[in-house]
Amino acid sequence: MRNNSLRNFVIALCVCACAACSSNVVFESTITPPNAVWSKEDIAVFTFTPRDTLTQYDIILSIRNTNDYAYSNLFVFSEIRFPNRQFTRDTIEFVLADAQGEWTGKRWFSSHTNTFNFKQGVRFPYEGEYTFLLEQAMRCTNKDCALSGIEKITVQIVER
Repeated sequence: MRNNSLRNFVIALCVCACAACSSNVVFESTITPPNAVWSKEDIAVFTFTPRDTLTQYDIILSIRNTNDYAYSNLFVFSEIRFPNRQFTRDTIEFVLADAQGEWTGKRWFSSHTNTFNFKQGVRFPYEGEYTFLLEQAMRCTNKDCALSGIEKITVQIVER
């Protein structure tokens, strides 16, 4: 009986290792705002250097909020700066709660993580470093526009 348990454990470990190796994630970075407060002047900055200019990628954004977050959505200004000094700018709305006010996404104790497909099938046409900037764009009632309850902001780039 003991040999079967050990054998099953080794098989499960090998399956997990193989699954981890097959991931297409080529970049992942997380910003953790201090004290789970995302202030207007705290811009999340991520840099990525693609391997080539022909591969297509998906850009995935994840937001983790706590029950302290006061809104059902989150507006974010997104900017991607290219190596040739060009850039693109978008405004994104992340819906974090349903129409009844219940948090959506994966729950972990009092935190909720929502994952959004920001851009799909993107090619990075120039060699060099790309910079991603994410700035919260909420209309706040407090003077410094600090959003309580934002624990993590993650950018993930997945090769197709």
